Amino acid sequence: MKILFQIAGQELGGIETVVGSLVRRLTAGGVPSVIATSLGPSATYLESLGAKIESLPNQISGWDELINKVKPTTVVFSTHPWVLCGLPSAFRMKIPSLWMYQYPQSHFFKFQEGALTCLLAMFSKVIAPSHYMLSELGQSPGDQIEVVPNCVDVQRFTRRGVRDLVRRQLGFAQDDFVLGYVSRFELRKRHSYLLQVFREVQKLIPEARLLLVGRHERIGGDGDSSLSVWDQVNQSGLQESVKFVACDPSSVRDFFEVMDLQVFPASHEAFGCAVSEAMAMELPQVLVDHGAFPGFPKVNEYAEIVPLEDVTAMVASIVRFYRNPSLRAKMGRKAREVAEGFFSLEAMQREYLRCFH
Repeated sequence: MKILFQIAGQELGGIETVVGSLVRRLTAGGVPSVIATSLGPSATYLESLGAKIESLPNQISGWDELINKVKPTTVVFSTHPWVLCGLPSAFRMKIPSLWMYQYPQSHFFKFQEGALTCLLAMFSKVIAPSHYMLSELGQSPGDQIEVVPNCVDVQRFTRRGVRDLVRRQLGFAQDDFVLGYVSRFELRKRHSYLLQVFREVQKLIPEARLLLVGRHERIGGDGDSSLSVWDQVNQSGLQESVKFVACDPSSVRDFFEVMDLQVFPASHEAFGCAVSEAMAMELPQVLVDHGAFPGFPKVNEYAEIVPLEDVTAMVASIVRFYRNPSLRAKMGRKAREVAEGFFSLEAMQREYLRCFH
């Protein structure tokens, strides 16, 4: 058995983290894995786990050459449009193909119904991280299509007792009420909306602080006219209350421990790895009623869900958590319990490896 993963991301994100956990399991079992990807932090990270790295082809004919060179028994595709261009090559060579459908269609493109039917017919298996993603495809779980939640490594995402130390390093007081958000700085992650919410929160909770953790300072979407998140913070006069930390998922753990609450306003979220990681770190959360979150198991026992565009409701939820430390602790413990039971690394690895040939 040899697995060829084809992903396009240069940076470490949700799908790269999932692929990394599979590569680690394959390597431990003596199964070779090859990653066709763009050069960058994700390639370095995956290579460190034991995968061999190949460059993504830069023209259509290159897909045949890549597959003939690697000779995989299974090809795993992400959703990126250029990566999917390699599917006809695998199909023509009769190599089983698995689609990791991890990104909402709004992130790249919208499939036309006929094109989607043809695309699905070329895969031997389609795996989505949530029922929300299957609903985007207009599909239900079956023999070919499955829901396998993304995992969180609950052994690694465990509190280490560094809350006070890291708070001092970041310049937070021990009695500050720290809201956090771990996410790439992209338009769909809605940092601008969170800043709007935070302005209202500070009127009610002067000691509230906001910690933004992620990669890429600039929000895309409007070209050069778009303001970076930092520019928006400065224009709002919030620079003394908002902290930025640039890091990737491999080093985010201790920043969760600093937070009292994660607020996650992103729309069209396929799964939200940072949400399950926060759960493992015993952190209660405020989530929006869109994307995968309403379908999370027992979600109302460890998080509050508010309407996508209701600033007042999100502010009220944050204030409730601020005023009730015992509620935060109770929901945090439940979050850890659910993360261990439903989003375990072993369960996700087992389900994926069952589909490999």
